Amino acid sequence: MYAEKLTELPVPSSGCGDSRVLTDGVELLLEYEYRADKTDWIGGIRFTEIVAYRFRNELHSRGYCSESYEAVAEIKDSLWLSELLRDEPPGIRSARGKRHFAVFLDSNGYLEIIAEAFELLPSRKGLLN
Repeated sequence: MYAEKLTELPVPSSGCGDSRVLTDGVELLLEYEYRADKTDWIGGIRFTEIVAYRFRNELHSRGYCSESYEAVAEIKDSLWLSELLRDEPPGIRSARGKRHFAVFLDSNGYLEIIAEAFELLPSRKGLLN
């Protein structure tokens, strides 16, 4: 297993504020706050055609993929994805052809997603709450 950093997030060295995850079972949206140039911003990442996700808060994120720190990384030769493929029942939206992504947001935690693809959304001014 190894990882590849795919893109860095626009989070300054001061880290990010609150985050939230929204999903309808097909797509997953990760939104997070950050502050740049004295302005509050909300960044977002949309993952499409998801089949699974899991989260660990920051205190329980020991052993996280270092390439995912304030970034989107892809876990190659993923054991988790292999397990999903082995255990999935026939006739469902398959994990075949999907990718294992990971994002670690400082002060928020570690999110892993099995999905087809991701896209960074344009940042917008504001706060989540």
